[in-house]
Amino acid sequence: MHKKLFSDFKSLASRLSYSDALNVIINSVLHPACIRAHQDFKIPDPIGFYKLTVKECEILKSILIEIGELMERGHEPLGDLFMEFVSKGNNGQYFTPMDICRFMQLLVFGDSQGENPKSENVHDPACGSGRMLLAAAVTNKSLHCYGTDVDDQCCRMAAANMILHNLIADITCGNELTLTYSHGYLIRREPIFKIPTLHIVKYVKDETAKSQPEKMILSTPKNEHDKLIQGSLF
Repeated sequence: MHKKLFSDFKSLASRLSYSDALNVIINSVLHPACIRAHQDFKIPDPIGFYKLTVKECEILKSILIEIGELMERGHEPLGDLFMEFVSKGNNGQYFTPMDICRFMQLLVFGDSQGENPKSENVHDPACGSGRMLLAAAVTNKSLHCYGTDVDDQCCRMAAANMILHNLIADITCGNELTLTYSHGYLIRREPIFKIPTLHIVKYVKDETAKSQPEKMILSTPKNEHDKLIQGSLF
């Protein structure tokens, strides 16, 4: 199923590392959607940052088309690339298969299409590439998806997936067990054309520090309620 995608990815990675090649793909989604970002976490233009050649740009274009086609068939190819070429299972980074995610979605939300008035938010405290969130939103595109992961590359994959599916989401890089967070990717819909936009905020640990959303700085949330309040600022 992913034979051509994997082949093209290897071609893109012939000069770059596998991790950098995946970053090129992820940032190709995040960069055009990002309208505001804290200076510490700005997304560079991948073509200029990695000095891609014309041939590599053509390969990247082909990969993005293939990713879109696979997503339309219910796959989550960014996570598949990550597991196959980058993590290879290190740190237990094997993501839940999409079939299992969809099965869990049926158990929790049922198979009814359209809005589910009982569900407004869904949260995955170890979201990886965001598969559980994608499955949860199948029957309700208005869900606000909250995801957290300790691995920033995973967070960026999840954010890219939320953008590609036009979902509203807060993806936070941090640890839900210790409630420590570094930064967050906030995906919203532009009010007129309803296209996804990305805001990247920095979390500060100082309890006396006040949130400064205009500077993309937020105080570290202490609980889910704090996240909801802070998310409403964007």
